[in-house]
Amino acid sequence: GRAAAGAKSRRSRSSQPRGCTARATDALLYTMGKKGVSADEKRQRMLSMIRTSGHVWTMKDIEKGAGSIGIVSQAVKDVLKQLTDDDFVREGKVGVSTYYWSFPAEAATKKRGELHRAARDVALLRQQVQEAEAAKQQ
Repeated sequence: GRAAAGAKSRRSRSSQPRGCTARATDALLYTMGKKGVSADEKRQRMLSMIRTSGHVWTMKDIEKGAGSIGIVSQAVKDVLKQLTDDDFVREGKVGVSTYYWSFPAEAATKKRGELHRAARDVALLRQQVQEAEAAKQQ
């Protein structure tokens, strides 16, 4: 009886990774089977991390922080490059160091500029429509 119970106990423990409880093993398998974070979600998470901090980051700082928000270190450079290419994150070099930042006020200023340019374009197009209608009536 006792030997059979010990063998059964050993078998159930051996199916789990060393040092893991059944709950941790289930969580690990669930995470492994789950699809990773989408590219857009990575961009949103990283942008939020940089903007809400209110300070300037180095690549090393971003790599450290990205792990805590679910972005693997291999994806950090690509995600950051996309954000800088799309002008969501600014990049500046000082000596040999590169710094990254994105402040909410900068985003608002950029949107106001875009809105102003769009309003100017609409006014110009309305004027062209009026001129075209006037020429058509003549």
